Amino acid sequence: MRHLIKNLALAAALVLACAAQATTPPTVTLVYVSNLPDIDTSPGLAEVAGLLQTLRSEGKEVLLLHGGDSLAPSTLASFDRGAHMIALLNELDPLAMAAAKREFAFGEDQLTLRSYEAAFPIVINNLLDPLTSENLAGLTDRAEVQVGDRRLCATASVSLELREAYMPRRVQALDPVEATRRTAKDLRDSGCDIVVALFGSVDPDQESLLERGLVDLLISAESHADQGVKPSGEGAWVTLKATEATAVVAEISLGKSAPCAVCPTQLIPLGTAPTDATMLARLDSYRKKLAEILAMPVGVTDTALDTRRSAVRTGESAFGNLVADALRDFIDADVALLNSGGIRGNRQYPANSVLTRGDIQSELPFRNRVVRLELTGSQLRAALENGLAGYEDQTGAFPQISGMTVRFNPTNPVGQRVLEVRIGGRPLRDDQRYSLATLDFLARGGDGYQALAGATPLRSSLNALLWESVRSYIGTRGRVAPRIDGRLIHVQP
Repeated sequence: MRHLIKNLALAAALVLACAAQATTPPTVTLVYVSNLPDIDTSPGLAEVAGLLQTLRSEGKEVLLLHGGDSLAPSTLASFDRGAHMIALLNELDPLAMAAAKREFAFGEDQLTLRSYEAAFPIVINNLLDPLTSENLAGLTDRAEVQVGDRRLCATASVSLELREAYMPRRVQALDPVEATRRTAKDLRDSGCDIVVALFGSVDPDQESLLERGLVDLLISAESHADQGVKPSGEGAWVTLKATEATAVVAEISLGKSAPCAVCPTQLIPLGTAPTDATMLARLDSYRKKLAEILAMPVGVTDTALDTRRSAVRTGESAFGNLVADALRDFIDADVALLNSGGIRGNRQYPANSVLTRGDIQSELPFRNRVVRLELTGSQLRAALENGLAGYEDQTGAFPQISGMTVRFNPTNPVGQRVLEVRIGGRPLRDDQRYSLATLDFLARGGDGYQALAGATPLRSSLNALLWESVRSYIGTRGRVAPRIDGRLIHVQP
C-alpha cells in the first residue's frame, strides 16, 4: 500500500511539473554591450560585470552577448593587439562576441589568433576568405545555447564600411542583410527557437528579417544612430548610438506563446550600473603593468593642444600639424597627409604640458606605418577632396597636412571643395610629381583614399610606426610649439 501511495505521489508531481512547463515557458535575460575598447574608460567592463551580477542576484538566468568594436583602439591594444580584452571577456563568459570593424584593426591573422585565445565564439556571417572560400579561420557565423529544451541562437555581420575603414588585406565583406537572411533561415530550419542578429550599421532593409519571422531580436549600432526600441512582428529592433555606453537588456521568452518573445527590452546606461570589485581589480592590474613605461616623459609642448573629435575632424589642428610635421620630417618628403581618424586621445593639453609616451600612444593607438609615395598633383588634389567629402559628418578621413596650404569650402558639392592648393608657396600643378609622407593604411586606399592607392611607392628602409616617429620628433627637440598656422583655410561661404 505504501508503495502504491508513493508511486501515485510521484506521478502527480510529474504531471504538475509537466503542466508548469507547458504554461510557463523558460525565460532568459539577454544583456548586450559593445564598443568598450579602453580599460581606462568609465563606465566600462567593471560596470558590465556589475550589471550582470545585479541581474543574477535577482534570480535571473543571464546571458551576455558582446557586439564587438573592442579589440582596438587603445594604448594597451597597440602593444598586445587586443589580447588583454579577450582575457577580460573570458572572465565574463559571453555567449559570443561579434567581429565588428575594430576587430580588424591589426589584420586578419591577429583576429584569428584572438579567436583561438577566446573561450567563446567570435561570430561573423558576411566574411569570405578567398584562400579557403570560407569564413576567416577561427571565426564562425553563429553561436547558440541550450536553455532547458529550447535553443537561443545569435549571428552577426560587419558593416561594409570595413572595406574603407580598416582595409583588410585578404578577406571580403559581403552584403550584411543578405548574409544574415541566409544564416537566420538556416538557424530557423535547424530548430532555433529564438534568433538574435547583430549589425554594425542601421539599414531599413534589416527590418524585413523581423517581419518575415527569421529574427526575433535585431540590434543595430552605428555612430550616428538614434537610440530606441521598435516592436516589429513578434520581436523588436533596437538601434544604438555606438559611441554611447549603453546596455541592451531583453527578457526573452523561449516559448512561442508570448505576443513578443523579446519583451520587455530596455536600454540601460552603463553609468547607472554598480562597479564590480573583482573586474575592477583585474583592470587595475593591467593598468599598473603599463604605468611605468607610459609615464616616461618625451618632451614639452609650449602651446595648448586639443585632440577632441570635434577639433581634429573639422579643421586644422595644432596636434594634427605636429603629427603631420613629424611624419614629413621623419621621411623627408615634400608634403605629408594623415587622416584625423587616427588621432584618438579626445582630450586637451594646456600649454607647458609634459607629453609622455602614454600620451603619444593614446593619441595614436593604431599600428600605422610610415610610407613614402610619389604622386601627381591631380592625385594629391583627389586625395584632399576625399578627405573633405565627409566634413558634415566629422568622418575620420578629414586630412591633417604638412608642407602645403589648402583653401576649402565645405559647403560646395562633394568633389569640388578644394579651392586652392599651394606647395612651397607655389600653386599645385596637376602634372607635377611630388613626394608624399603618409600611412600604409591610406596608401592602400583606406578611409576612401583611393587616389593614394594609385600612387607610386618609393623605396625606403624605414619601417617605423607613426607614433614612434612622433615620439622621436618630440624627443629630439625636447620642446615643441605646434600651432594653427593657416595651412588648412576654411573659406566662409
